[in-house]
Amino acid sequence: MYALLGALLLSLIAFWPSLSNDWTNWDDPYYVLDNELVKNLSADNLIEFLRTPERSLYHPLTMLSLAFNYTLSGDSAYAFHLTNLLLHLLNVFLVFLLFHKLTRGSWIVAGTVALFFGIHPMHVESVAWISERKDVLFALFYFLAGIAYLQRGTKRFGLWFWMSLFFFLLSLLSKPTAVTLPIVLLLFDYWQDRSDWKRAVLEKTPFFALSILFGLITIYFQSIQAIGDWEQFSLSQRFLFAIYGAGVYVYKAVFPYPQSAFYPYPGIADGLPAIFYIAPVLLTALMIFAFLIRKQLSALLWGLVFFFMTIAINLQFVSVGGAITADRYTYIPYLGLFFILGCGLQRLSEGKASTFKIATGATLVFAFLLSALSFSRCMVWKDSKTLWSDVISKYDNVPYAYYNRGIVSHYDDKNAAAALSDYNKAIKLKPDYKDALYNRGILKFYELKQVESAVEDYSAVLKSDPNHANALYARGLAYFYELKKPELALSDFDHCLESNPQLHAAYNNRGSLLFNHFKQYDKALENFNRAIEIHSSDGQYFKNRSFAYYGKGDFPKALKDAKKAQQMGQKFDPAYIQKIKGTASES
Repeated sequence: MYALLGALLLSLIAFWPSLSNDWTNWDDPYYVLDNELVKNLSADNLIEFLRTPERSLYHPLTMLSLAFNYTLSGDSAYAFHLTNLLLHLLNVFLVFLLFHKLTRGSWIVAGTVALFFGIHPMHVESVAWISERKDVLFALFYFLAGIAYLQRGTKRFGLWFWMSLFFFLLSLLSKPTAVTLPIVLLLFDYWQDRSDWKRAVLEKTPFFALSILFGLITIYFQSIQAIGDWEQFSLSQRFLFAIYGAGVYVYKAVFPYPQSAFYPYPGIADGLPAIFYIAPVLLTALMIFAFLIRKQLSALLWGLVFFFMTIAINLQFVSVGGAITADRYTYIPYLGLFFILGCGLQRLSEGKASTFKIATGATLVFAFLLSALSFSRCMVWKDSKTLWSDVISKYDNVPYAYYNRGIVSHYDDKNAAAALSDYNKAIKLKPDYKDALYNRGILKFYELKQVESAVEDYSAVLKSDPNHANALYARGLAYFYELKKPELALSDFDHCLESNPQLHAAYNNRGSLLFNHFKQYDKALENFNRAIEIHSSDGQYFKNRSFAYYGKGDFPKALKDAKKAQQMGQKFDPAYIQKIKGTASES
């Protein structure tokens, strides 16, 4: 019990700074702040969570948890961070129970695994990043599934077995990474000396069936959006990336430095660094060694197999995203490595007391050091600026980091010079970076008044993506209001609305163009009507439609829209109001 309480307390202290953190611009807007489904939870849209993937992943239970969080606390970052931390602490408790059952009562093993699981710096990303709620949530049900499975006893298909399967389903609905559980359950059988292996495998048919189903769902969604270009790297390079990643994770279990939110792929123009060729040799030697001494130290082989089986799904043999490794991928796999340490301490406890005390003291010192690193690492996730500045300080060749820091300087800090510098760096590293080009264009147009240069950026976006609705709209505005090229503006607005028929601001501005330059009042009215139909809370749309009705000579409708626009805060020339009042009364 003291071991569990110590693990919980030290975990709480290590992750306490996360409660002071804000949102970041890395997926948090997409998952929560700008997600209307999350912000408007209701019985009617519950079904939408079940059929809507987010960021190429199908994890409806995670999205529901975020929606419940928002319903209860709004956009309070503290509330979301508190939920993540509480889930992590609950996971520490479940890890203790799981390994206590697995080892049939060893509090040393269970306490060691729970402690290092709770305080390890490589787990900060899973806890301190609001959008990574899926890690702490899927792990919760993953552990419950494991505990229920171990609880089943001799009743192969009793209540606990089906409870395990149910928790497994919930884990899969939280994050598809849970597909590894059937293999883990077989490892549990092996550790507890189960002999009827044919039956052990057959009874897990429902688990494997769920794994295959969710695996296919994940492959389908990620093949559409997230999986990188297969031709970018050769088959041999991908193999080396995967083995290198596994080696990095093993290394960082002991030496978690440097840490970054983003680890870029290496440049391959001059060949891969030597470590990519050394890693397979070292890992192969480690596995051979573990196999050879399996009778003397069975925990080493078991822990390594657990680690490799659970990390394999996240090794970048198929590139998903732009990072070669990610700290969050270790949340479950590190249990295998911590298990090795716990079993080592258990073995020492059976020998000389002095040796055990020294080993325990060294382990606790190591744990306190890791806790201090986690405490410090949580502060890196304080906000978007600290996060991306940290990435840049470690890797100065990540365009995504410069772009995201530029977004902060641009829209939050209103620091045009800093934003321009970061956008420029991002585009220098990645010349076809559409998001950076578009936002640099916005910065140039609105803040720096460099209209022609802004149009060049929009055009660069459209060169690689001709149907980019926002770039078409932005360039149309520049042509219309600044460069006085109405035909080009009209063409861009037309193309924009073909690409995105719901962009109400484009209807409004196309209506203004048709009204002011082309004097096509009926077509202008059609556009203002459409803008108001989509978005009826903008007074400017009613104001513009009032002018269009006036131009057509429909004064009563012009007056009605003018009054509506005034109620919504729009200002009019008093002479215009008097004129339409007079002409409306005459009509």
